[in-house]
Amino acid sequence: MTIYAIIDTNCITSEELIVLFARFMPKASLFLLVFAILAFASPVSASAAGGSHILLTLDKISGDSTVDGAKGAIDISSFQFGASNAAPSQGSGSGSGAGKPIYSEFVLTKLQDSASIPLLQSLTTGKAIKSGTIAFYNGQGKKPYFTIKLENVYVTSDAYSAGSDGSRISESLSLQAGKVTFIYQGVDAKGQPLPPQSFEYDLSQNAVK
Repeated sequence: MTIYAIIDTNCITSEELIVLFARFMPKASLFLLVFAILAFASPVSASAAGGSHILLTLDKISGDSTVDGAKGAIDISSFQFGASNAAPSQGSGSGSGAGKPIYSEFVLTKLQDSASIPLLQSLTTGKAIKSGTIAFYNGQGKKPYFTIKLENVYVTSDAYSAGSDGSRISESLSLQAGKVTFIYQGVDAKGQPLPPQSFEYDLSQNAVK
């Protein structure tokens, strides 16, 4: 017995899908469920659905986000950042770092939006953006669990890509900041906020606060 199901995912919840599996699986010797989103169904973004999402805000540059409390922010689909520092030489005994930490650029991917032209203009002119914030939300609250505050921000690269299928242009953006502050907001077992963990690093002065 083979069962095919065409399901409009905008009209059925995950709980209803579980019930559907529970109803048919014991009775079917062979179960094949094909999920097909109907052509007229429009996808719902993570930010619109209140799920996990990343938002970028930059001084005097507005995006198209419609997230409550962050309208005008820039919706980010992926994020990448890294840092490195050489270990102290063996036998130095000083216990201090061997050199200056190296921070990579912040690489962000997004869809082309209202911020795209101002960002490209900022790259072209080489003018710094006064401040910015990258905020990470896990869908369990309206406040970010991880925030990166940026000061003296430069757009160092801006690349567009698109296919011939009519989808929106994708944009890969690289940012470099003169000063960075990392803030992590954890919660306890009851979901109550813990004291935030944070530190600030001034790249130009190689100073940590």
